[in-house]
Amino acid sequence: MTVTTKKMVLIITLTLVLFVVIVLSALNREPVRIVEIAAVERGNLFSIVEVRGVVRPETEVSISSPVVGTVEEIAVSEGQQVQQGDLLLRLRQQEFEASVRRAQAALELTLAARNQSRTQYERAKELYQAELISREEFESALTQVQMDDARVKEASAALDEARRQLEFTVFTAPITGTVTRINIEIGEQVIVGTLNIPETILMVVSDLSSMQIHCDIDEADIARIAIEQPAVIEIEAFVEQTFDGTVTEVGTAPVFDTEASPDPEGFVVYRVTVGILDTIEGLRTGMTAYVAIVTAQGNDVLMVPVEAVLARPAGQIETLQPHPDDRQTEAVFIYHNAIAHLVEVITGIAGMEHVEITEGLTEGQAVITAPFAALRELQNGDQVRLAQ
Repeated sequence: MTVTTKKMVLIITLTLVLFVVIVLSALNREPVRIVEIAAVERGNLFSIVEVRGVVRPETEVSISSPVVGTVEEIAVSEGQQVQQGDLLLRLRQQEFEASVRRAQAALELTLAARNQSRTQYERAKELYQAELISREEFESALTQVQMDDARVKEASAALDEARRQLEFTVFTAPITGTVTRINIEIGEQVIVGTLNIPETILMVVSDLSSMQIHCDIDEADIARIAIEQPAVIEIEAFVEQTFDGTVTEVGTAPVFDTEASPDPEGFVVYRVTVGILDTIEGLRTGMTAYVAIVTAQGNDVLMVPVEAVLARPAGQIETLQPHPDDRQTEAVFIYHNAIAHLVEVITGIAGMEHVEITEGLTEGQAVITAPFAALRELQNGDQVRLAQ
């Protein structure tokens, strides 16, 4: 083998070795991740709770019957305006009138019996004072008077009850408003109204001049809701319109079978009432509404996009204060000189698109916001490249 040939072999061998080293180095090198960034900026931020609700009158009275009877007259129709005291419906009264007459007759009998016993008592009193009858006979006459007095009171109470039952056969409007529902027909038998049994409601009268929305809010959000918080309302029947509202009531006990949450099984919800501040022509009870309740508001706050905030173990983060290494801490990746720096942040108001940063960042810094896959695998100190 000549000297020239030996040199060629050596050059080729060194070239192959260098190529293998380069390939292995490339294979072992961590890929540079392509990321997107956003600036830390100042702005106004709102935290909201969004919920579906049902439009309801502020005042709504359900009419039920305290007596059993047969409907003889319905004096109104659904949708009719009524004044307080107007006749709504009447039950057949013959049986109730007969009961009044029987009670009246029974009272008259007891009054007559008491008058007789009092006369006998006065005679027995004179005879006893003249020592013409025994004490036992006198006390017997006195007892009879007392018994007849009690029977008169009992008969009088029975007559009052019979008259009250007769009055219950006439139903008048308890408020000025609109008849929004009638559940009964002439000739039908009504039963005594029982709490929480809708079938016993004969009709409903509502004041449609003042409306509100019943919302059922999940237990995870109810602690953020308070009276007088502002709300933005959208009603399905009024396309591309929004209305102002305010929270007027916050329930303290959970509700279950409810129209505002038609399928609440497995969830605990609380009733929240939102008053409608605007006058809305054509608004109807039962309409579907979508409510955004503003639970917190910040003006000119430091904020970053929601997707920039991560939860990482404190041991992986440049923390603001000492934490156990395994504690999950909120953090963001700061982009600086093509390097991702993971730092702890303290968050405040959380909006739909942005989160307030109260500590850990300064205005103008760049934070990595996407893609999600890169953020999930990115580590502190990794090299990154901006997406074009």
